[in-house]
Amino acid sequence: MKPVKIALSPEAEEVYNYLNKQAPHSKTEQSILNSVNKKTELIKANPFPKTRFLPNTNKNMALPIFFG
Repeated sequence: MKPVKIALSPEAEEVYNYLNKQAPHSKTEQSILNSVNKKTELIKANPFPKTRFLPNTNKNMALPIFFG
């Protein structure tokens, strides 16, 4: 499996660093940081999840228009 790198926007990186600093002192920040880290691990474990798309069978279906 290829290694996956998660890139954060500058604002997200700032918040992530803040959470890392505050987590030992605050349960709220610790909880948020744990959630972010879990989601990051999920993305790294399965970066390209197989998703099922419904077939687009109604391409030419007209939608009704109602006037008030």
